[in-house]
Amino acid sequence: MVFKGLFAANNQSAAFENVAFGHSHTDYIIVEYSIDGGSYQNLIQFYSINTSGIYNKSLAEDTNYDGIGDGTVLTGDFTVFTKSIPETGNSLSLRIRCSTNGSNEEFAFDYLQIFGDSCVPLIITTNPVNRYICNGNDTSFEMNASGATSLQWQVDSGSGFTNISNGGVYSGATSNMLSISGATASMSGYQYRCIAYYGDTDCYSTTSSATLSISNMTTSGALSNILCSGNANGAAAVSVSGRVPPYSYNWLPYGGSGSLATGLTAGTYTVTVIDNIGCITIRNFTISEPSPLDATPSSQTNVTCYGGNNGSASISVSGGVSGYTYDWTGNPSGDGTPTVAGLTAGPISCTITDANGCTATVNFVITEPDMINSTVTQVDGSLTAGQDGASYQWYKCPDVLLAGETNQSFEATEIGDYKVEITQGSCTETSACVTVSTLSVKPTEAISKFLMYPNPSSGSFHIQSALEGDFYVVNLLGQVVKTFDVEANIMKTITVNDLQNGIYFVKHRITNQSQKLIIKN
Repeated sequence: MVFKGLFAANNQSAAFENVAFGHSHTDYIIVEYSIDGGSYQNLIQFYSINTSGIYNKSLAEDTNYDGIGDGTVLTGDFTVFTKSIPETGNSLSLRIRCSTNGSNEEFAFDYLQIFGDSCVPLIITTNPVNRYICNGNDTSFEMNASGATSLQWQVDSGSGFTNISNGGVYSGATSNMLSISGATASMSGYQYRCIAYYGDTDCYSTTSSATLSISNMTTSGALSNILCSGNANGAAAVSVSGRVPPYSYNWLPYGGSGSLATGLTAGTYTVTVIDNIGCITIRNFTISEPSPLDATPSSQTNVTCYGGNNGSASISVSGGVSGYTYDWTGNPSGDGTPTVAGLTAGPISCTITDANGCTATVNFVITEPDMINSTVTQVDGSLTAGQDGASYQWYKCPDVLLAGETNQSFEATEIGDYKVEITQGSCTETSACVTVSTLSVKPTEAISKFLMYPNPSSGSFHIQSALEGDFYVVNLLGQVVKTFDVEANIMKTITVNDLQNGIYFVKHRITNQSQKLIIKN
């Protein structure tokens, strides 16, 4: 059963006294009860409270029953006081004892009530348990108590337990199951308990508290992009906080099942993180790569002449990461730049390295024309250069230019050493000197430069020439058998009775003009 009543006192001008403070008299109000005619027991009592020296202002509830007010102070307005009567029986008696000794020591009480049943022990049969949920999810706390007439859920968000009202995220605040809809991360760590009442609020039992833990996973990431286009050395790592460990990882389209994914090519990757209670968070990574390092030949100049070193090569580079270096094989002139020169015929390559260490190689084959054939073939006094399709200039060694002798073949008109300068394109080669020791013999041509008679001749013949100079007689073997000189336009007789019968040729040394001579001795 429960006692409830209204009490007030003059706390403005009264001076309630207490022997505990040295007074000769004690002022008080005492409510007592008796069960089934037994002795009276204190239910609630009020004594002066020493708050202002010897003369006290008012009365206050004596909560520990030591004759000194230490609880709620009575004022001029009525205050409700409620007390449980712990004993049970068939009859109940109440009495009020009070004492004052001053006219201004005023107090009052009113509306004294006895109601309800006796407070019986409440047994909590089910305590709420800790809950682990994902951010934004729903959950509930459940309890059960035998004999409870009402229930009240409370929450401690960090500053003590307070009653919960239905509304917002809460429902079932006065039932055995408190439901929470859409719990937020800020509620993680909140504690919940339920008070089970029997009758009035002074008869209750409290469950143990349960903690709400919310997995509010957040992620941060780091990645390593690909240095060289086409490689598979990218990496991505994810760090997780606000989780309920342990946790698992799943990378897509690939990457493994750890917090670090390696061996990645360029593209987008998604990692799904799942904690111990099934909460999920997702993070995306984009692995990038530079454009392909592209190196191509931009120009090539081949060697002009066989055995020369005037070739050159140049490359053009794009893509990759700028800051290129160039390494040509053989360290030619210009090594370290896109263009090299002074090259001989043959293969050469350049390795280009960009700022990321990526490489590309360009290969060249520098060509040269075939070697000019500077050999000379000799048939008697006839010389022929071995190179076809070229330009020619014949010389009498060492360096006497033979004017007009620019054919591939040359007919020597006198014994001596000869060479030929052969030009093909912009290339020139000079043959070795060839010795002519036998002159060629050719049929007589109609020449008006000199006259010779009689022909056939026996013993001698006469010769008159518009050309002066040396003449010589050669046999059919090309051998010179006689030489003589002639003055221009002066008849000269030449004796040939020392020559055998046969056919000979008389030649002018300088012009190489000749006529056939028949000797019949």
